[in-house]
Amino acid sequence: MNSFRIIEAGLSTTIQDTGRLGLLGAGITQGGVTDPFMMALANTLVSNPPDAAVLELTLGALQLEVTGAFSVCLTGAPCELAINGSPADMAGPHHVATGDLVTVGKCHQGIYSFLAISGGIDTPPVLGSRSTVVRESLGGLGGRRLRVGDILALGDSPGVGDTKRTRRDAGSAGIVSELESCLTLRFIRGFDWEDCAPEAAEGLLESEFSVASDSNRMAIRLTGGHLQTGITEAWSEATCYGCIQVPTDGEPFILINDRQTMGGYPKLGAVIATDCVRLTQARAGTRVTFQAITLEEAKHLAWLEAHYQETLQQALNQP
Repeated sequence: MNSFRIIEAGLSTTIQDTGRLGLLGAGITQGGVTDPFMMALANTLVSNPPDAAVLELTLGALQLEVTGAFSVCLTGAPCELAINGSPADMAGPHHVATGDLVTVGKCHQGIYSFLAISGGIDTPPVLGSRSTVVRESLGGLGGRRLRVGDILALGDSPGVGDTKRTRRDAGSAGIVSELESCLTLRFIRGFDWEDCAPEAAEGLLESEFSVASDSNRMAIRLTGGHLQTGITEAWSEATCYGCIQVPTDGEPFILINDRQTMGGYPKLGAVIATDCVRLTQARAGTRVTFQAITLEEAKHLAWLEAHYQETLQQALNQP
């Protein structure tokens, strides 16, 4: 059976797929990979289904020892990739065999990179997903970050040289480009928008914020602005991906993959998914502004993004 052993685990390496969908009503967070498109690209290039479980690396720094024969592909935040010490390109498939060392260096920009391995990570699914949510000790390998010495089995794969078609290199599409020094987050106004103090609504639109160093997979916290919504009592209610919440200190945060399912802070809106993914790759100190858009505009942007991703996937799948 194909497998690999963790020689160096990095700051935080976890097993992720598309997450646990449809369970928010039961209080189970979605989790899942921070960039589904980059995961799908990497999987496509090693002949996996787009949603096969991958390794999500935080700031790179990972080394694996190979048992068997399979292919690997690294996408996302740019890192130096090497096979047995020889440099290898990101966003392209590489064949490895027993005894080989796959080394991912520290990433140069951005936060998250994604390593797909042919066959996919074969840990037991929990509630329909292999995704790790560390806060809840759920999924992955014992619900935790990977450690040195961990051995992970892989699922069935076509094997090296047995694929029916040659996978093309995804090139720059599979690597996070240089991020803007200031991100504009487009959002749809929420139920609390009309009830909050006008100064708070204006402040969200007119202020410049910065990504805080204590941001994580649960939420991206922003500093600056100090919004006072004037809403002092609120029922706890369901949250969503991209939800903009404003706690009592007035510094907003945006909920992402490992968010809580319920929340009582005022919710001024929801950032569109495309911009949430860009935000997850932003390092501490990155400047952030907000732009309100309509639901129709959000739907159009989602369609454009989906069309681009589908077109690229089709191109990579061509013989």
